Amino acid sequence: MRVAGFATAIRRFLLPVTSELTASHPRVRVLISEHEPAEALDMLAADEADLALTYDYNLAPAPADPDVSRTLLWTARWGLGVPAGDTLAGGTTPELFAAFREHDWIGNSRNTADEDVIRTLAAMTGFIPRITHQADSLDLVQDIIIAGVGVGLLPIGHPTRPGVRVLPLTDPKVELRAYAVARHSRLSWPPLALVTSFLKRLGDQNDAAVGAGVGPGLRDVGQRDGAGADPEGSVGQVPGERRQLGGDVRGADRSLPAADDGQPA
Repeated sequence: MRVAGFATAIRRFLLPVTSELTASHPRVRVLISEHEPAEALDMLAADEADLALTYDYNLAPAPADPDVSRTLLWTARWGLGVPAGDTLAGGTTPELFAAFREHDWIGNSRNTADEDVIRTLAAMTGFIPRITHQADSLDLVQDIIIAGVGVGLLPIGHPTRPGVRVLPLTDPKVELRAYAVARHSRLSWPPLALVTSFLKRLGDQNDAAVGAGVGPGLRDVGQRDGAGADPEGSVGQVPGERRQLGGDVRGADRSLPAADDGQPA
């Protein structure tokens, strides 16, 4: 089964699922390609991938495509990364954007969604942002902020370096949404249904843990799309729940194929 997706979804979701499949369904082989959403969707349309892992923002939604089905996996709130020495106490999203209207802004070098969000919120405030920097790495975004030459979007809950603070964006909020996307014609294919169900349940576990305040869950991300190092070594898991993933999912989906059913995928 061919999966194309962004780095966070691969690292935090797909790799743990692949490990579970190795034990529970060894005849299902997952082939992984790292791509930004537009690239992954192009591969899906060209039948070069069976599943695409993509993301968009609530303020920059991806266009609807009648040929594919999208399953929401998880969400993550984003804020405005600014120099730590800034004394702004907070405010609504338009108020925060207005306070930084004269600053340069940081966009994403591989996806326009971040810039779309920045331009939308700036327009609500009545100015056109100067997006003069582009970076795919959140570490580099933080470096640019620390250097004092730009501000940009960062995920809430992501570890920040000294010299950076993340101001929550509220009213309106900024939320990243991650999806599993497949063509309608393949939805009944057992390996695809199996992998999607595993991904969905892991995403539900993460959202439940974050909602309960159990750490940052899968939001402690480190690349522009949300990928990053896992300092605790707990890739793809909610604390204390890693060992239950396989059992929980298999127990709830007994209609899915067993390890020896069918041909290798």
